[in-house]
Amino acid sequence: MKRNIILILSICLFALQYSCQDENENNKPTCTISFPLENTDIMKGQIVTITVDADDKDGNLKEVRFYVDNSGVSSITTFPYKYEWNTSDVDLGNHFLKAEAIDEKNSKTEHIINVNVIDNMINAEFTADKTTHLLGDTINFIDLSTSFPTNWEWDFGDGNTSNEQNPKHVYVNAGKYSVKLTAYNNFTSDTILKIDYITVQTLAILSNTIIYSITNSSFFISSNIISDGYSEIIEKGFYYGISSDPVNYGIKIQVVTQDKIFGTEIKELTNNTTYYFCSYTKNSVGTTYSNINNIITLENSVVTDYDGNDYKIVKIGNQIWMAENLKSTHYADGEVIPLVEDSVIWSNLDSNEKAYCFYGNSTSNANIFGALYNWEATMNGSNSSNSNPSGVQGICPVSWHLPSNNEWVELINYLGGENIAGGKLKEIGLIHWDNPNSGASNESGFTALPSGRRSYNGEFDNLGSWAYYWTSYELYDEMPNITKLRSDSYYVYYGEAMKNFSFSVRCIKD
Repeated sequence: MKRNIILILSICLFALQYSCQDENENNKPTCTISFPLENTDIMKGQIVTITVDADDKDGNLKEVRFYVDNSGVSSITTFPYKYEWNTSDVDLGNHFLKAEAIDEKNSKTEHIINVNVIDNMINAEFTADKTTHLLGDTINFIDLSTSFPTNWEWDFGDGNTSNEQNPKHVYVNAGKYSVKLTAYNNFTSDTILKIDYITVQTLAILSNTIIYSITNSSFFISSNIISDGYSEIIEKGFYYGISSDPVNYGIKIQVVTQDKIFGTEIKELTNNTTYYFCSYTKNSVGTTYSNINNIITLENSVVTDYDGNDYKIVKIGNQIWMAENLKSTHYADGEVIPLVEDSVIWSNLDSNEKAYCFYGNSTSNANIFGALYNWEATMNGSNSSNSNPSGVQGICPVSWHLPSNNEWVELINYLGGENIAGGKLKEIGLIHWDNPNSGASNESGFTALPSGRRSYNGEFDNLGSWAYYWTSYELYDEMPNITKLRSDSYYVYYGEAMKNFSFSVRCIKD
C-alpha cells in the first residue's frame, strides 16, 4: 500500500512539471514579404504595396513592422499587413525592404528582400522582322521600348496606325516608309521616328520607248525609268526587230549607264522597213517591258537643193527635218540669192533687200556650217506665219518649208522641253562646239552646229559658241522670232532679232 502511494505521487509531480514547462515555451511568429518579390524592378514614382504574410501559431501577433533601408516606416497591428511605399523621392538603385513580425511575448521574425528602383523615363524603340519587303508581304513590328510601356501609338507612314504592342502591317504601294512609335507608361512617353525604315519593292516602271530620230538606215530610241520599284536596277536596254514580238524574236541591246533616261542608236537597217521595238529593265523583283512600238525607216536619206547640194534628213517625232544647215545660193525656182560680203554694203542693206554670206566670207566654213541668210532672203517675199505647218516655202527646196515658231516648239517639247532639249539637238564633242558643249548628246540626230551670225553692221561673231535659226514668224514689227542654242547650256532659247542680221536655216518637210 505504501509503495502505491509513492508511485502515484511521483506521477503527479512529473505531470505538474511537464505542464509548467509547456506553459512557459513560446514559438516565434512567421513572417514573409509576399510582394514585391526579390530583385523586382520598380519605377521611380511608383506606389508599391508591400504585402506581408505573418502569423503566430501559439499566441497572438502583436504587430508587423516595415523598414526601408533599415529605417522604420510603418507598424501594423491588424490584418492585412500592408504598407504603401511611395518611391517618388527615393534614389535610383538598390534598396532593402524588411518586414518584422512580433508576438505578444516580443518574439520576432524578420524577412529581408532586395529591390531596384529604376528610372521611369521611357525609351521608345522597335524593330521589324525585315526592313525590305515585296509588295503584299506582311511586316511584323516588335516593340522594344524600356520602362514598362502600357500604351503604344504606331504610325506606319502610309496613313495607317495601330495601338497594338506588336502589330502586323501590309503596305499597298511600293515605296520607302518612315515609321514612328510613341510608347507610354504611367509617368511619361517617348517617340522614335525611323526615316525610310521600310522599303517595299515591286517591279520597275518604264515609260514608253520614244523615237528621237529616224533616217533611212538608223533610228535613235530612248526610254525613262519612272520608278525603279525601290530596288536596284540590275540591267536595262532594248529589244528590236522586224517581228512584232521583238522580245522573243528580236535583237537585245543592253545599255550600260547609271541614268534613269537611257537610249541607243540602232544602225545598219534596211530603208523603208517596219521595225518593232521596246525597252526593258530588270531589278531584284523581276523584269518589266515597255509597250511594243513600231517605226518605218525613211525611204530616202537626203534632200537635194537647186544647187545639187544633198542634205541628210532625220525624222524626229512626227516631223522630218534637215540634219544639216542650208547652204543654197539659189531659190527652188533657180533665182539667184544675192551674195554680200562687204561689211559696209551689208550694214547699209534695207530691210527689204535679200542677202546671204558665209561666215567670215570663207567657203570652207560653208561646207561645215552652211550659209547665213538675212530675213528677207529667208522668207523670199512670204508673209509671216506661226501656223503648224507654216506654209512658207521661202528659201527651202521643193516640198520643204521654213519652220514656224510653233513648229520649233513642237520639236523642243518632243525632246523634253526647253530646259534639256538643247543637249539633244547639239552635235557631240568639241570639234565644232566650244568647250564645254554642255549636255550634248545629239540623241535627236538634228546635229546642230555653232555657225555663229552676222550682225546688222556686217561683223561676224559667235562661231563655235552659238547656233541661231530663223523662224517664219514675225512676233513684233521688224523683229522676227529666232531659236538659239549655246555651247555652255542644255537649254533652247527663244528670241527675236532685227531683219538685217543673218542666221542659219533648217528646213522641215511639208
